[in-house]
Amino acid sequence: MEGAELSTGAYKFLRPGATGPFSGFAWPTPAGESAGQWVDASTTRGPCRDGVHGCERRHLPLWIWEELWELELDGEVESIGHKLSAPRGRLVRRVEAWSPDSAKDFAVACAKRAALHASEPLRAAGKNEAADTFERPADLGTLRGLTAELWDELEVEAQIPMGMASDGALRAMTARDASDPYVNAHGSAVCAYIAALTALRVSGSAALAREREWQAEWLGRELALG
Repeated sequence: MEGAELSTGAYKFLRPGATGPFSGFAWPTPAGESAGQWVDASTTRGPCRDGVHGCERRHLPLWIWEELWELELDGEVESIGHKLSAPRGRLVRRVEAWSPDSAKDFAVACAKRAALHASEPLRAAGKNEAADTFERPADLGTLRGLTAELWDELEVEAQIPMGMASDGALRAMTARDASDPYVNAHGSAVCAYIAALTALRVSGSAALAREREWQAEWLGRELALG
C-alpha cells in the first residue's frame, strides 16, 4: 500500500550468507531472539540507494534465491510494481522451511502446473490420451517422451505449450536431482516462470496472474508463512 506505515509482512530472498543477489551486500543477521541491525538505504553502502527492498508474500515466486528471510521495513513503505521499498529495513528471521528440498518440491509442482496448462490445446487437437497424461503426470519423464512422440503430428497451437511444459519437466528433474542449493533454487524459479508463461500462451494474461497466485499460495502454505 503506497505511503502506508508497514513494519511486518515483508520478505526478502537472498544468496547464501544473507547476501544480496544483485548488490552483494551482506545483511546483518539476527542474533538469538533479536532482529538484525537496521540497514539505512541513505547511509549504508551496499543496498540500493533508492530504498531497502522486499516483497509481499504474493510476489515471492518472482524473486527466488537460496535463502528466504522475513524483513521488517521502517518508514514510508511504497509498493512499486512487484516489490516494496522503504528507507530502512532489517532481517527478522530466516524462513528455515525454504530449503533445497522445498525448492525441489516447488520446481516439480510448477512443472506439473505447466503440463496442466499444456493439456488444454492437446485435448483441443484430439490428443485426449496425451492430454490426460499432461493433466496428471505420474512421472515428469513421460512428458518429455510424449512431446518427442507427438511433435510432428501437432499444429503450432499445441506444439508450443507442450514444448514449454516439456522444458519445464526437464528443468524440474534437473533441480530435483541436483545437490547444489543454487541449482535447486534457480530451477524452481525457472519452473515457476515456465508455468506462468505456459498459462499466458494458452489462456492469456488473466491465466498468468492466476498461476502466479497459485504459486504464491503454494509457497505460503508449504512454508507456513503468516
